[in-house]
Amino acid sequence: MSALQILREGLITAAEMAALAFVAPATASEPTSEPAAKPTAAVVRTAHPTRLHELHQIATTIDVRLLGTLADVRISQAIRNDSDSMLDLAALLPPLDDRSGALRIHRADGSVDLLDAGCGGDETDERPSAGHAQLGADEAIADALRLPPGASAAIELIVTQPLTRNGTLFRIALPETNAGLTPQALLVDQGEARFLVVIVHPAARGEARLTLRPALGAAESIELGTLDERLRAAQEAYVIPLPRQALAALAAGAIEFESRDREHRLWATLPTRLSQGALAVAHLSSD
Repeated sequence: MSALQILREGLITAAEMAALAFVAPATASEPTSEPAAKPTAAVVRTAHPTRLHELHQIATTIDVRLLGTLADVRISQAIRNDSDSMLDLAALLPPLDDRSGALRIHRADGSVDLLDAGCGGDETDERPSAGHAQLGADEAIADALRLPPGASAAIELIVTQPLTRNGTLFRIALPETNAGLTPQALLVDQGEARFLVVIVHPAARGEARLTLRPALGAAESIELGTLDERLRAAQEAYVIPLPRQALAALAAGAIEFESRDREHRLWATLPTRLSQGALAVAHLSSD
């Protein structure tokens, strides 16, 4: 078990311990033989999968920036609590590894980075204020994980992944999340680099091809080769370098995906989004 996996489990424990500060002593006492009272809404508990349907997914976005031979991948999942009770977001937190750079909860009243909120602390720190600072961080985590009825939040994960060459193209591994990334094309202009990120259709099989149809100019076909399970499961994505003039033309045009084997043929026009400048966070909306 990695240190970050231990930290993830520690976040939930810290949130539960901090939440007990809001519970009356009788509620937090040792259990008796009598049935326990129903926990108050302030108590953070791991959400049961049967309650996840009460969380409405508003939007999921992916953004990528290249850093030499590495890729900074950011996935944001915007959700809303459609129930009439407090819900816990802990069950939606993604697994972490040593490539995870940040795990943030964004709310209307602010953001908390769960990997940089003072968790764990320095056990040798004997300053009088250290305990108060840690308690404040734990309370911030507990509050961020409690989503009131009708409220929205975004869970944002940032990881750094190596680029893997695949012929004239590249591939990057995508982090495991509960966001449910759909087939799409992301056009990225980060100034010194311009490229296309493609997440393929899960039903695709066999040999695959992209057809780029800019608003002006001739269409271009790009052979993607044989698809494997990691690509179909949205565990990896293609990264395709593009010339500067192609971005705007493709943003106003279309990107088509086609795959074929002996038994199946799939064709689809991919939803396309243009990403420029700073990396985006999934938009919080009440719609």
